[in-house]
Amino acid sequence: MSKIHVTQVKRVLDELYSQLIETDTNKNEQDQKSIFYTRSLAAYTVKMLSNATNLESVDSVTDGYGDNGIDFIHIDNESKRLIIGQSKWTHEGQKSPELGDILKFIKGFNELINGDYDNFNKKITGLSNEIEGLVSDSQCKLVAVIVYSGVQPISKEIKKELDDLKGDYNDVSELLDYKVVDLKKIYQSIPYVGQGLPINANLFINNYGKIEEPYTGLYGRVDASEIYNLYHEFGEFLFEKNLRKFITDSNINESVQTTLVESPENFWYFNNGITVLCNKLNGAPKGANSKSGTFALEGINIVNGAQTVGNIFRAKERGADISKASVMIKVISLDECEDDIFADEITKSTNSQNRILSKDFITLDNIHKRLYKEIKLFNYKYLYKTGDVHDSNESSFSFEAAAISLACADENIRFAMLAKTSVGKLWDDINKPPYSILFNSKTTGLRVLRSVRISSLVDKELEKIGWLHGKLPQHSNRFMLHMVFCYLPKNKFDDPDFQFNFYEDSISKNFRSFFTSIKQQMDILYPAAHIYHFFRNGSKCTHLKNVVLKTIQNPFHTD
Repeated sequence: MSKIHVTQVKRVLDELYSQLIETDTNKNEQDQKSIFYTRSLAAYTVKMLSNATNLESVDSVTDGYGDNGIDFIHIDNESKRLIIGQSKWTHEGQKSPELGDILKFIKGFNELINGDYDNFNKKITGLSNEIEGLVSDSQCKLVAVIVYSGVQPISKEIKKELDDLKGDYNDVSELLDYKVVDLKKIYQSIPYVGQGLPINANLFINNYGKIEEPYTGLYGRVDASEIYNLYHEFGEFLFEKNLRKFITDSNINESVQTTLVESPENFWYFNNGITVLCNKLNGAPKGANSKSGTFALEGINIVNGAQTVGNIFRAKERGADISKASVMIKVISLDECEDDIFADEITKSTNSQNRILSKDFITLDNIHKRLYKEIKLFNYKYLYKTGDVHDSNESSFSFEAAAISLACADENIRFAMLAKTSVGKLWDDINKPPYSILFNSKTTGLRVLRSVRISSLVDKELEKIGWLHGKLPQHSNRFMLHMVFCYLPKNKFDDPDFQFNFYEDSISKNFRSFFTSIKQQMDILYPAAHIYHFFRNGSKCTHLKNVVLKTIQNPFHTD
């Protein structure tokens, strides 16, 4: 029966994209149809996975000569996601992609992330600045997508290749996720993505209260199991108007899921809750008491709390007992709103209010008050509080700069890689490593200052040689800084009489040749390495570090 489903999907694609998708007029009619549905399926998938409009989703299509296996690229700067995918259309609705096609996609994916655009068409190369800008952001998440109009599952060989791709990028932190979207998932999405039908559902709300003016609203407590069932049925279509859809991996999500697993009864106390907009809110039925009742919501959109909903779903899928967990909910009816302005204001406001980030908690650690005073003795200002402003008339540096510098100075290369890939994990918990290793009673202001100065110096030297080595200085910056620290007498950084300036001068004179020597070793060990994720791979970087320390004598010694 899959052919019937293909026909219905084709009808939706025709309605959405028949006037927007270009095909090659030099091809015969059958080939033109295949090209149209391949490209429209690519656009539809972007629309399904993001908040893109029809025009934006079409603009994301890159299918054509020189696409190097990449059929669509969507740059989502709001959610910090780079969505890259391959689209395969089959009229019969049966076949899954061939292994060769997936290998081509993976090769193209790696080259794209690595900044190697030699094999790509003009449309893709035209996106290079935007891609590199997002990829260089430590909060960036990569999403690799395989979409096809068949019901057969992908082969074990293809799954292994995709798992290996994910493993390569996620060696240090959860950087990449992949999605396989088959005919069934496409078909299930049609009512909400293709036809724009509203999502209607009933929710049982405990301890509720109502607001009647100026707009009808409802607030209360809902069991986590109700939220799980809602997401299980409708998935990400619940978040059509949300500025950020569920980001599957982040420091915050790990904390949320830990609470759900270890102390679900405390989840209500720790969580900010969910904000829901609906087109119509029907009151609790007869028999409902003043504290609890079932409410019918028509046209549901969760505009704040996507992470909460997604984490509840993921926690239960992983086996957590969420029966004791509940969450605060706020429901706002738009039934009496004359336009979308109010709804847009709610969406923006609930997603832009100041949040207390884990970095803000470091101000509670008295260590930084001490470091501030010690660093001030050397005529530097330590900006460790949120909102501290750099004064152009004085020398200063931030807490983040201090954390990155100390992480790269540590013997454990994993800290340097966290500074590159997930810098927030350096201070995610001020009671645990790596933070407690980097900042403790033995950490002196002079050590911090000297580490930051080395970091700043290496950054300047990398900037000078950048034009000679393409993207290598950019992607290897934390590794190179770590290697510089490996050759310095860090045990003397606390000594005020240590001739620190001599080492700064030596780095300025010898860094370029040091960088070149490391590059030569890398070319020997990993001649086909993709630079971007090489410096995010712990085992490879550790191997290169060990070889460098054995083969390169200290270039920064002073006589």
